Amino acid sequence: MLALCWEGFRNSKVSSVLKGFLAFSVLLIGACTTDHRLLSNELDYSKRVIFTVPISRDSLDEEASVETNASRSDAGIASLLKLHGLIKIAQWPVRALGLDTIVAEITDASELSDVITALSDDERVESVEQVSYFDLMTTYNDPYFPMQQSSVPQEVISLVHSRSTGAGVNVGIIDTGVDRQHPELANRVVLAQNHEMDDRGGFDQDEHGTTVAGVISATADNHLGIVGIAPDARLMVFKACRHEGSTNRARCDSQSLISALIAVSEEKPDILNLSLAGPRSVLIEQLLGMIVAQGTLVTAAVDANRSHSFPAAMDSVVAVASRVGSDRLPSGGVIAPATDVLTTTPGATYAFRSGSSLATAYVTGVAALMKAVQPGISVAALRSQLRSSVVEVDADDKSVPMIDICQAVIRDEVSCASSSAIASFGD
Repeated sequence: MLALCWEGFRNSKVSSVLKGFLAFSVLLIGACTTDHRLLSNELDYSKRVIFTVPISRDSLDEEASVETNASRSDAGIASLLKLHGLIKIAQWPVRALGLDTIVAEITDASELSDVITALSDDERVESVEQVSYFDLMTTYNDPYFPMQQSSVPQEVISLVHSRSTGAGVNVGIIDTGVDRQHPELANRVVLAQNHEMDDRGGFDQDEHGTTVAGVISATADNHLGIVGIAPDARLMVFKACRHEGSTNRARCDSQSLISALIAVSEEKPDILNLSLAGPRSVLIEQLLGMIVAQGTLVTAAVDANRSHSFPAAMDSVVAVASRVGSDRLPSGGVIAPATDVLTTTPGATYAFRSGSSLATAYVTGVAALMKAVQPGISVAALRSQLRSSVVEVDADDKSVPMIDICQAVIRDEVSCASSSAIASFGD
């Protein structure tokens, strides 16, 4: 594949000649594409359930040994599994919520709906739900959009980065894996965990997470291709999603997301990026509420094809959409660049990608810049400032709130007014 190393272009716009060269290269030799060999079929979770039970008082006995407490808890769960004809796949304690989370599979011919009903009626069970899917929000099937750079003007980036580069801020990303060897990301990733229960081998070859990471924190001033929004922020990557081999679409399942969110609650990053959307999950909602209460700002993507995007619709989450999806934007949400965004791809390459996943990453980067300027700011105050740092622009004959990076970070109308802070973000 073609590696693009652009000396002298680190702070400049991509020229029309370079864009044409990129487009020609992609069309001619398939440069900057991802590995299609990961998974051949969508995994079948039609026999799996996720349920929670209160952590028993016995298992919290401070005078008992860890082994004794675990044995007491496991005995109760084993009895419940046997009664309902289930076999345990995974188990995670969430002590902050006082819950044990169990992923289990039906071992007989029972219908999933019947097992969920039976578990719901069992007094020992706190909550139960089927394993559901969450889609990552980048457009992958049409990489040949007309080439254009979706970014704020150079003078605005220079002004913003003179105030903040995101140094000292930890950004969590729940996504696919990330190319940790990419020259733009190698010094940015400080933690990498794989929670994807059915794709244990992949990580550095994953494209979606790599594109998201590049938007947030690609290294600046290294004589290579691009500059991230918060180039000195540290990245904590929690893989909970995978690429499907047949379409290369990236998807997540709720069991892997729950495992990753438990890990996030333990690591406590300053900001958590969720470039994904799916059906509402009670347990995921509880975990995100706990994570926000611990001091982490959460951003999430809006799916233009859903009437209700979860978790973006949560009041405590900053919802982010592209201009295309602006009619699905929840109250308090923002619009950000999402069309033809130049970013990192696996194998030390670059490509133009589109979708609200990248818009979410952009807002996450802006939040990291703000957090670095105000390290003691509360989540509520940071969320409020982020939501108010917008300029109203027209989209589909209505006004929508476009994030203004200059106002968000500089918070000086005079300084920002002297620069053209809002770029043409396309459709």
